[in-house]
This record gives sequence, structure tokens and C-alpha cells, in this order.
Amino acid sequence: FNTSVVAGIFDSSETSASGPGLKQAIAGEDSTFIIQSKDSGGNKKKKYDDLHFEVDLVLVERQPLPVQTNDSIGGELISSAQRYIGNGQYEVTYSVKIAGLYLMYVRSIDG
Repeated sequence: FNTSVVAGIFDSSETSASGPGLKQAIAGEDSTFIIQSKDSGGNKKKKYDDLHFEVDLVLVERQPLPVQTNDSIGGELISSAQRYIGNGQYEVTYSVKIAGLYLMYVRSIDG
């Protein structure tokens, strides 16, 4: 018998992320990384699961602003969006306005 076994239910603890946006970004420009959804056995998901991820960036150390720069930067300081790109992968795009050292937290809202 030939039996086809597919990945199981999404498990955030096994899911991974990769890409340049995890290590470096430029203030005011979009940065991206890829989330690979996986099941509890670490198997890559291959289909769209309507997953949603939340990206939080916590400013740890702010770079000094030039003297002539207005310190009150209006609007949203961090923005992010995601889109499904196939094979269980989600591309996350984010932008921050303030240069500095950040801690990034990515969590699944769905699981």
C-alpha cells in the first residue's frame, strides 16, 4: 500500500523564522523575514492555514538623535504586515522609525 502522510496541526513551538529582517533593518524602510509553519513533529506545513502572527519590537537602546532633529516623531513607530507565500510560509514585513537596538518577539495569534 502507498500511504500519504501530511503535516499535522500547526505548532508554534516548532515553527521557525529566517531572513535578513531578523538581524538588521534600516529606520523608515521595510524589512522582511519568513516564518515557516510546522507541526508538532517539526514537519513543514505545505498549505495555507490562515495563521496570523504578531510582531513586537522593544527598543532596548536608542541611537542618539541629531541636535536639529525633533525628538517627537509622530505616527506609528512600528508597523508590520504579513502575507502567505506558499508551502506553509508567511512573509512578514515591518518598518520602524527610530534607530537603535531592539528585541523582537514573534508570536502566533492562532496557536
